[in-house]
Amino acid sequence: MLKYGRAEVLTTGIACLVGLLGLAGSPPASAASRDPAASLVLSSSDLGPGYRLNTSGSGPRTLSAVSYGDTGAVRRYVEADWLGGFESAFDDRWPAIAVISIADVFKPGAPVGRILRAWQEEAQRATKGRSEQLPRKRWGKAAVLISGSVVSYGILICMWSESRIIAAVELTGKPADLRLGQLVELARRQDARIATSLAHLPTTRFG
Repeated sequence: MLKYGRAEVLTTGIACLVGLLGLAGSPPASAASRDPAASLVLSSSDLGPGYRLNTSGSGPRTLSAVSYGDTGAVRRYVEADWLGGFESAFDDRWPAIAVISIADVFKPGAPVGRILRAWQEEAQRATKGRSEQLPRKRWGKAAVLISGSVVSYGILICMWSESRIIAAVELTGKPADLRLGQLVELARRQDARIATSLAHLPTTRFG
């Protein structure tokens, strides 16, 4: 699957946007039901009318994709402490906006802060964007808003941590159609999902 902040995830957002990936009404039930991280990402009910789940861009994440492009030190942390992750992708026909929601789960005591900072910096480089800190009281910890672009599409990303989870929401679309308020609300909803699931997450590698 995708590594957040890399060209792959941005390309998937654009692919959702222009309809290059197939659409379906619901995700494969077996994939979501088996993965503990599936409860940590946005669902169709969070997006509201007009958005449809893109099953080709949704599902469990792999260690090879998650650690792709990391520096040696960060890669060692990720390979040692990453337990699993999940992502969901949605698109809206008008205005044409793609949404990607991601959550990665780590072992208790993992250096989540260091990994998060590295991934935030990488997302900023990948989008040639600018970043700003967001108040802790809004959601999670060390939340960063990144505003950038790929080709002619605008990108808005919020990436933060909550306990041993790194989460992100991305909006991709024409710059004039992207709304910061929508990103903030979706991040708030995902963080609320995470808060209710923390106590039930396993401490060993998923699968």
